[in-house]
Amino acid sequence: MWNKEVEGSWQELAEEVILGIKEWRLQHPKATLKEIEEAVDGGLAKARARLMQEVALASEAREVSSFSGDGGPQCPQCGRRLESRGQSTRSLTTNYDQSISLKRSYGVCPVCQTGLFPLDEELGLLPGSLTPGLVEDTMRLGSWMPFAEAAKLIGHFRKVVVSETTARRATEQGGEVYVDLQTAQVEALEEELPEAPDGPALQQLSVDGAMVPLLHQEWAEV
Repeated sequence: MWNKEVEGSWQELAEEVILGIKEWRLQHPKATLKEIEEAVDGGLAKARARLMQEVALASEAREVSSFSGDGGPQCPQCGRRLESRGQSTRSLTTNYDQSISLKRSYGVCPVCQTGLFPLDEELGLLPGSLTPGLVEDTMRLGSWMPFAEAAKLIGHFRKVVVSETTARRATEQGGEVYVDLQTAQVEALEEELPEAPDGPALQQLSVDGAMVPLLHQEWAEV
């Protein structure tokens, strides 16, 4: 949980980052603005990752046994309250190849034995070692260009090494989710919309043609 100790460690980290950037500047008195920008971003990336970690862990879902009374995470299958079955640490990668460590408890349903990490569910974590934001950016780029190029751009903008395989997997998983969403929307429309009225006994469909360019500056009608 968020406490004075966490706030103190955060202040120490902020001072460390500032001193590190100051020392870098003393060692690079003639640095260009681009170099300064990269140095500052790199220094802040460490603090950013730590803050993300502390904010993510400031949740009751971190520890299943911390809930009292009728509260607490429930089984998605039968609704029974989950029981704590120990803790495990998951590491995620964010900007500038910084690591975020999330130590959280595992909950198991005493009835149907369904198990999950409540904090992962609350944070909306995705499979793999990348943060959800990185996965989303990789998926967006992968849907516009070859996967290898998408991985290179993630490395350029986010300063994280992403393989072509990872870019392909993230994009395909995003596509599967989108297909499921569209399918659910179609099913909902089919259930909610009224039946279409009968049309006229005789209907006509007309299709017009168009000229398209071919090779050697030739055109053809289709």
